[in-house]
Amino acid sequence: DCFFKLKNITPIYHIHGMINDPENIVLTNEDYVSIFRPGDYRQTRLPFLIKESTVLMLGYSLNDINIISSLDLANNVYKNINNNSEANIIQVIRKDNPKSEPYLNDKGVIIIETDELINFFDELNSIHNNKSNNIEIKKTEVMDKIKFFQSATEKEYNNFIINEKYREEIISFVASLNFEYQYIYPSYINFLEKIDEKLFERSRPAGAFYAYNEKLKVILDILRNVNLNKTPCIFVRFIFSKLESVAPYIGRNLGQSYDAAATWGTEAQSLPEDILQELKKYIGPSWYNVYLRELLEKLNTTNTTQVIQV
Repeated sequence: DCFFKLKNITPIYHIHGMINDPENIVLTNEDYVSIFRPGDYRQTRLPFLIKESTVLMLGYSLNDINIISSLDLANNVYKNINNNSEANIIQVIRKDNPKSEPYLNDKGVIIIETDELINFFDELNSIHNNKSNNIEIKKTEVMDKIKFFQSATEKEYNNFIINEKYREEIISFVASLNFEYQYIYPSYINFLEKIDEKLFERSRPAGAFYAYNEKLKVILDILRNVNLNKTPCIFVRFIFSKLESVAPYIGRNLGQSYDAAATWGTEAQSLPEDILQELKKYIGPSWYNVYLRELLEKLNTTNTTQVIQV
């Protein structure tokens, strides 16, 4: 009856019933009638369970019409709008001469063959322990980075601005993190806000146009590392807003940074296409984003020219 994961408990669904409750044992087609009535909670819940979770099936055939129906509902009816999840169905099959590697069947189910369940679970336990150790190590690294963001010194702020290798190490570390470590972003955003304040201070003296180029380089380095499938939307929009704020100072007109214009003309070419498309959505029809829109138009013109020349 446990369909929801609780702390330290993985739900197990005994689809054939349990031996300590003989009345719920399911062996024949008639036995299925009571548990798969229309509107029955388990009948309704099972496709969602398959859709939302990684499901490990032990000692059960996928040829059963009830499971096939649930698979069909999960794959073809209850479709995710956002397909970033990596939920899978894994079936463990006992074989006298098992294959050493998992494989996919025609239904997209991962098949693992084993000679004995105890051997399968021994291997699974070993991998799980190694994975758990790696997770603990990663958690420690993330917490150390959060502490760094929260207590960074003036020297570290300046180093981030002017030292490209140092900056790349920090940016790529955060960009490499999966969903479970997204709690790093509030501290990361606060750190980048401090960087933005330092860059503003550097641009205040008369003729300090180099600071706009520095800000643009920081922004482009971050955007080149953004993976839209695992980066919080609020962070992406935060970086877009910083690009928006420096856009009026990128160009070759009076009061603009020539170096920033050169940087945009060369380095913006390497921005991923999905980032550029997302940036266009962010700009929208608003007149306020006229400078940012012009930069993108120049970028498109440059790309078109390059294609024609080739």
